This record gives sequence, C-alpha cells and structure tokens, in this order.
Amino acid sequence: MQLFLAYKFFKEVSADELLERKDRVAKYYFSSLEKERLQYNHSACSNIGLFFWQSENKKYKFPAWQEDNEYVSCFTYAPKGWEQTLHSPVGINEAPLLFTRRIKQDPSLMSLMTPPLIFCYLDKMNKSIKIYNDSLGMGKLYELQTDEGVVYSNKLAALYLFMNKRAEMDMYTWQVFSAVGWLMGDTSPIKGSVRVKPSIEITLNNEMNVPKVVKQTGGLSSWVSPRRLDGSAFDEEITNILESTRSFFRMFDFPVNSLLSGGKDSRVSSAILIKSGVDSTFTTFGPIAGEIETAKNLMQLVNLEDRHIVNDRKSEKARENPVDLKDRLNLLHFAYDGDYPPVRQAGRVSINQFYNITSASCVGAGGEIATANYYGNDRIYQSIIDKGEDGPRWRLLRYLKSSAGNDEIAENVDKEVWALFEEAKQLGIQGLNAMDYFYLKERLRRWAPISGVMNNFTPFATPGFIRLSFDLTPNERRDYKLHRNILETLIPQWADVPFYKDNIVKTGIDEKAANNMRIWQNEDKEYITEIINNKDIWKSFYNEMEIRDLWERAISGEFLYPRYESTFQRIAWICSYEDHIKKLNQNLSFENIDS
Repeated sequence: MQLFLAYKFFKEVSADELLERKDRVAKYYFSSLEKERLQYNHSACSNIGLFFWQSENKKYKFPAWQEDNEYVSCFTYAPKGWEQTLHSPVGINEAPLLFTRRIKQDPSLMSLMTPPLIFCYLDKMNKSIKIYNDSLGMGKLYELQTDEGVVYSNKLAALYLFMNKRAEMDMYTWQVFSAVGWLMGDTSPIKGSVRVKPSIEITLNNEMNVPKVVKQTGGLSSWVSPRRLDGSAFDEEITNILESTRSFFRMFDFPVNSLLSGGKDSRVSSAILIKSGVDSTFTTFGPIAGEIETAKNLMQLVNLEDRHIVNDRKSEKARENPVDLKDRLNLLHFAYDGDYPPVRQAGRVSINQFYNITSASCVGAGGEIATANYYGNDRIYQSIIDKGEDGPRWRLLRYLKSSAGNDEIAENVDKEVWALFEEAKQLGIQGLNAMDYFYLKERLRRWAPISGVMNNFTPFATPGFIRLSFDLTPNERRDYKLHRNILETLIPQWADVPFYKDNIVKTGIDEKAANNMRIWQNEDKEYITEIINNKDIWKSFYNEMEIRDLWERAISGEFLYPRYESTFQRIAWICSYEDHIKKLNQNLSFENIDS
C-alpha cells in the first residue's frame, strides 16, 4: 500500500497538532503492519507539506520518494513511461529527481506517462508543491478543502482523518452509482470532497490568500482529439506501447503473469507482453470451456504450452471463500474508499494483499475503447443510426437508466451523461465516437480495477493505444481493426484464430451459475438476505417490492441473468459503505471535530 498526502493550511498549525493529524492517518491505515516494514517520509515548508507512507517491498525497484537540496519527489503508483520521458539511458535510482527537473521544465511531458499515476514534488527553493495526476485521471487523486486548509491524497478517508472532519455519504454520488454501478464523473462517495479531473497540475504555495492554482496540462486532449494521420503513426505508437510495457515490468523483480482468455482484449495484451520480451506465464480461468480451448490453441501456436496455466475452477466454489461477504466488503472499502467495481466483492480478499505485492500482472482492461463496445451489435447500431444526432446519447441512457430506482436518479444519470457529451464535443469528438470517449473516461478511468493497484499493467491505457483507438472510424471499431492490426503485426498466427465470446442471453446457458458461483447460490446470500431485511438505506435507491420479489425468486432457484447479480452487489456495496463511514468517523478526535 502507498499513501501520499499533500496539504496547505490557511492558518498557523503547531508541530504537536500536525503530529496528531499525521498519527490519525497512520494509525487508521497501518496499525496492522509491522513497524519495521513501514516506510515513512515527510517534508514541509512552513504551511505546506508532503507525507508519504509505503509498505516495504524490496522487489519494487523504483524509488517512490527521493530528495536532494532542491526537490522532494514523490510517486504514487509505478511510473510507467519514465524512460521515454527522460529521453536517455538513466539508472533507476537516478530517475526520480531527473524526472522532477524534466517535468518542472515541461509539464506537458506528463502526457507520455501511462495511467494510473500521481506525481508530486516539493520545490524547496520556491517553497511550493506541484501535484500532477495522469492524463486520464485514472490515478485516484482526491481533494478536500475546508476553512482550515486544502488537502490531497490517493486515499479518500485520509483527507477526513487529517482534517478531522466528519464524513457523510454523498447521496447524489450514490444515487448515480445505484443505477450505473460505478462513481461517475468527478464525484466522490463522501460529501465535500471531489475526484480531481484528468490532466491537472495543482500548485500549493505559502500565499495564505491563494488556496491553490490549477492548470490543465493538455494530455487527454492530445490523446483523443482528431488529428491528421500519416503512414508512420501506427508503427510509432506500437513501438511506444512495447516500450511502455517493458518500462513497467523493469520496475518489479517479480514473476510476471498475463491473463489469457479466448477473447480479443487478453489476446492482444498477451501478444504485446510476448513481443516486448518480458518473461511471463499465461493464466486462463474457467469455468467456460470455450475460452479454455481457445487459449490452449493460442499457446500451442507460439510453442508456449509449458508457460500456460489453466484453472478450470471446477473445484472452486464461491461458498468456499475463506472470508465472508460482510468482511470482504469492509476490507475493500478500507482499501479503496468505495471507489472500486462492486463485482470484486465476489473474489478473494485479505488484509495482507494490500500490504504485500508478490507478482506483477498484465491484464486486458480497457480494450473496449477500440471495439465499439456500445454499438458493436448490428441491431443496436441500426437503432442508434435511426435516431440521428440523438442516437448515441439515447443508447447510453437506455443502458444506464434501466436500473434507476426513481425519476430523480434517472435525471441525475442524464445530467452526468450530458456533461460528458458536452466535454467530448469540446474535444472535437462527436457522433458514435462520443460513446467510445464515454467508455474511456467513465469505464476505464473510474470502473476498471487497475486504478486500485500498482502492480498491474494494461497496454490499453498506454498513450499509444489510446491515440490509435481515437484514430479509428466507428466502422473500423466495429470490425476490431486495431486489435487485428496489432495481432497481424506482432503474432500473425493469432490473428487467424476466431475470438471466443460467451453469450448467455442467446444460449440460455450460464456456466458460472452451473458451478454455484452466483451471489444467490452460495453463502454470500446470507449477508444479502440480512441487509434486505434489516437495512434501510438501499430503499432510497431501489423499488423495495421489486427487489424483495427478485431476491425471493433468486434464492428459490429461478434462473436469473447475470445483470441481476450486479443489482444485489450494488445494494451490498451501498449498505456496507454506510457501515464503513460510521467506523471511519469513530477514528476522529471529537474534541476538535469539524462537522
């Protein structure tokens, strides 16, 4: 776990008070970690300062904190692309401060970095702090401003602990979440704070009358705005993608694994990993037989059968999860502040995984930005076209508002979608392409779990892949042109193997449910039953009678499509987050609490 916190006070704060604030944060996040395994740093100039905590990991080689007489450098997440930014061979131990000087000279170089990333530095001579988030804003950078000061961190709860401010659930945020399944836009799950926008430079200095100075670095615009193409663009960006991949895995002295299914995204990400020269194993998870057979075929074609690991999950029942659902949710909220995909509650979770990194992985998150995710289906595509200019927005709202529990929630979802379409228009993105921008900005930025960890890498978040994706026409996306071109360039024999796609709606066969892995089929149903019967907060977002009826049908054994599982996961997420907020507030100092 890494925790960065930058602050600026609008008043004089004593050393004892600063220590008390720091200790509240450290106790909350690191009390279960052995003292000798906790790395702690602090640097300050009068009323501004930086804190950084990191659980020791000798196999992560990039210095996350480094300082000399002029600067303090602090990196949250592994800085993928640092070598391209420096433009010359540099040892990894010399890189942080050289990187700082390069960014100070030219902040636009942040656009070369692959998300997620939060970078900041303290300039000792100028007595100022600069904070940068990545060009997509995937790095979880939150802001809280009160009458006492302004504070930034990658851990939302840390803001409230440091400022000793009582936390309350932001009901607008959770209304939208209840319908769509993630936190949209720049919303925060706790009232009063915000998630910082993409491509931002924040300056904190000693001037009491200027809380902060915020500028755009222009990175996102350079990735997605229409451009004039030349014949060398594809080759250049592929070279950049491969170099970004190598850059990431050089920072870890761990075994590397790539997830490989039968689909298109994991195939492309695995091909990139192979051609980047990174030594890796490849894992395929069941229980879907078609995916396993397709993955085996791919490995045979490149003579890597001995590097292929298959877990068919036939003996892995969800009821055997060693941690019950309520405790899993508590752990996930502790680590990710509610800003994480609810589907992850079904997986294995332990407190140790937040402090101990034991591997580095290549995953396929985000490839959908190049595959017409919202209009690839022929019938849906034609419906969008038939509706003219309003078609793309109609498509998204029809999809997102289908789970809205009331008119107010539906209107709030509409507001978020409208704002994003206006933003896309300002960037020169219109028509069907606006839906792909929506996927990039919403699903990849805020839903994808990769923003919650530092040891996973997706090539689909690299500047090169995003740029090539937004060079595509809608029809090229519908034909998977970029995926096919990358495969034909890197591993041609893989391009001829059909992509596997499971279709539960069409076949009526749910292989996952047949293995007793749905939330209503295993022991997780006990917690869902408990909150439906004993919690009230979920009733503010959903039709109570409909949910009760749906749950009774589910636990009685009636066949339900996977989308209904998402609804119950969201209910569990909301109810457990209410408990999380209560526990967080118990860690405040009630003598001086800011309500």
